[in-house]
Amino acid sequence: MLRECRRVLKPGGRLIAASIEVGSALTDADRMRAMQLGPAEVDGEDSLRGLVERAGCPVEEELDVTDALREALERRLSTLARYEAELRRAEGDELVDTERDKRERLLIAINEGLLRRTIVFARVPVGA
Repeated sequence: MLRECRRVLKPGGRLIAASIEVGSALTDADRMRAMQLGPAEVDGEDSLRGLVERAGCPVEEELDVTDALREALERRLSTLARYEAELRRAEGDELVDTERDKRERLLIAINEGLLRRTIVFARVPVGA
């Protein structure tokens, strides 16, 4: 997908990408736990920065926004708890349980330093 983004951007065009990725310098066991707790897209093979650069877009800036994701997850879980009865009536038990479980697992992984949220800013080289 990143290669296609690079292909359609004009020279000098900006690419901004965000991802939840496995933390750096983890043991093999921690990497496996991170992939079990994180979203299905987390594979632990390469960083977002590496993927963007391999697609031909040099990264100009990389931001770690893990703290903002942690806060958003905590707010979401709090809101889910506050409106749980109404959500269960409207959406059903399975959906509510799945959403809460997914966010709780992600929050655990973030709090344990296993996953992080990264945003990279890159630019398609001029003359490429």
